[in-house]
Amino acid sequence: MDFKSPYRQLFVYAVLACVFVGTSTWSYEQGRPLTALLLMLLAMVALVHMWRVLGRIERRWWLLFDAWEAGEPRRPAAFQRYYAKAHDRWLASMAALQQQQEKQEARQLFLETLLANIEVGLVVLRPDGSIYWHNPAAMRWLQLPPAARHVQQLPPAWEAWKQWVLQAAHHEERLFEIAMDHSLMSFASKVSRFAVLGEAFIAVGIQNLQHLMEDKEMMAWQQLTRVLTHEISNSVTPIASILSSVRELMQAEALTAEDHAEIQQALALVERRAQDLIHFVQEFRNLTKMPEPNRRWVQVHQLFEEVAQLMQQEAEAIQASIEIRVEPAHMQLWADRGLLMQVLINLCKNALHALAETERARKLQLTAVEGERYLAVEDNGTGISPEAMRRLFVPFFSTKKKGSGIGLSLSRQIVRAHGWRLRVQSEWGKGTRIRIDF
Repeated sequence: MDFKSPYRQLFVYAVLACVFVGTSTWSYEQGRPLTALLLMLLAMVALVHMWRVLGRIERRWWLLFDAWEAGEPRRPAAFQRYYAKAHDRWLASMAALQQQQEKQEARQLFLETLLANIEVGLVVLRPDGSIYWHNPAAMRWLQLPPAARHVQQLPPAWEAWKQWVLQAAHHEERLFEIAMDHSLMSFASKVSRFAVLGEAFIAVGIQNLQHLMEDKEMMAWQQLTRVLTHEISNSVTPIASILSSVRELMQAEALTAEDHAEIQQALALVERRAQDLIHFVQEFRNLTKMPEPNRRWVQVHQLFEEVAQLMQQEAEAIQASIEIRVEPAHMQLWADRGLLMQVLINLCKNALHALAETERARKLQLTAVEGERYLAVEDNGTGISPEAMRRLFVPFFSTKKKGSGIGLSLSRQIVRAHGWRLRVQSEWGKGTRIRIDF
């Protein structure tokens, strides 16, 4: 047994002290006072040695603690073997902790660098409007003064944003037009609310959409120009050709009855093409002039039933069923009933057209789920090809031979006028689902 261990010494001295005290008591009871006194003195010596061993243990541990506090990578020379294991374990723990800390610092540096270089502005506010943190992009877009500590210190151009951001609900989004550098800039902003250690915060993202909107606007104008050029050319070219033929007939010295008949027929064709062109222009005007929704509370189930009745004859003609699902059954929407019905009719007509081209059991479903905040028109028809999906909302583009190409574009404008969103989900050959998120 290694008696150099202070813990073993402490145990031996404690046992000896107990033995000496016990035998001293027994000797005193047996009438041997001198023996009892001698044993008691030995017990006191054992207790003194115990005290000295405890002091030595304490000094060793304090030495170990000092080494830990100083980050000493090597064991102190005074350490004995029974302290070495504790010190080695401490060094291993410290190395693992340092490695974790370095990884955490690397991740933090990565996030800080990322947030500092992205073009999306991020600002974290407290519920009272005080600014907790922001990245450089937020400082640039919000035109924050360097010493700004509250949203009320933002420039007057952001007044509408200031009023909205503190009252916005979780995940609420909104577009803003801000006057900056003598021009209007478009921004999208989204709010997220969260709490850390019981303290509430508001995280706000601010994205400059100006360049994106300009690119989209240019693409839309190019697509619209191609459509208008195509439609006008289709009407004007035959008109020019017919009028040229009429002019040649009119140059004849004497017109026969047959010539008069040809001229009448040609002028009738010109009139029809002109009427088609006038109708096209009128449709274009209707597309660009969207009335403001006259909102009322609308019973969704009743609205769906009326739409189904209007579509029933067309559905029966192609042997398609119409199903309605509204959750809950008493669901209501704050909307313009007439405009919403127009949207649903347009979407149902498109769905029935797609169903007519499929051979399987045809089904059209109208769905409304209040909890998930959406309406949907779904069919199991042919679906929409990937090429058509890219041009789906281009005015006057249609996948139908006799389609006007404005139904879906008009529907999306009506949905947007309500502040909602229209999305198309389609799988070629399996069906289409058009969803309105409100």
